Amino acid sequence: MKYACYKNDMPDRKVEIMNTKLMSLFAGLFLTWLNMSVHATVVTFGCANATSCTMQELFAGGSIQVDDKLFQGWSFGSESGSSSSADFSQVIVSGLDDQDMNTGIRVKTNGQWTATAAAGQINNYFLSYFYDVLVLDPGLRINGANMEISGSATGGVDSWFQTDMYVGPVLSTWITSIANPLPNQTFDQDNLFASTTSLSVWSPLRVWADGGTTRVDSLDQRFLQVPEPSPLALMGLGLAGIGFGWRRGKKAI
Repeated sequence: MKYACYKNDMPDRKVEIMNTKLMSLFAGLFLTWLNMSVHATVVTFGCANATSCTMQELFAGGSIQVDDKLFQGWSFGSESGSSSSADFSQVIVSGLDDQDMNTGIRVKTNGQWTATAAAGQINNYFLSYFYDVLVLDPGLRINGANMEISGSATGGVDSWFQTDMYVGPVLSTWITSIANPLPNQTFDQDNLFASTTSLSVWSPLRVWADGGTTRVDSLDQRFLQVPEPSPLALMGLGLAGIGFGWRRGKKAI
């Protein structure tokens, strides 16, 4: 009788082993999908460098891809002020891929976004530009943005810089950072908005110098990602859940 019970239990045991293997398989597929989603790479198009572009190249039709995000459609807005015009061939735009699910771009100015004024005088520099962000991975969306600006200033209390970041289909959501910076200071600000697969960005910048020099060294603009599991991952989790529930039900009986 003991042998018969053991023999009859063998099919159930095989099913349990199969369910365990299926759970492990689909869990592995899901983790692989997540790893692929957050692994960042940087590729440029229409630029001399493989991992970065000059702003001049971007204004001429170049683009840069960071993981699933394509930064394209760059256009020059305006430039004004009593300081000299920037040389955009010296302004370098590279990808930020050091934070999972929070990739973006970094603009290194190399001293081009600067205002200088003699003692007792005020000088300023203004710049604006546009670009579009497109999410290439159908399993990911953007639901927020972060901006970080670094620079320094010498001179009077009216030495400051300000940068804004208007994002969205109608450029309605904005992020701003304004400060009277001491040498080598960094300021950051972020904002959340409804998740989307594409958006436009308008980025105006203002630099004021009061009897000294105010300089923007770098500007980071990141875009927060929200993962949306693919149909394969959802199916895997669903089957694993069904198998787990069936096995628990059999044990309860």
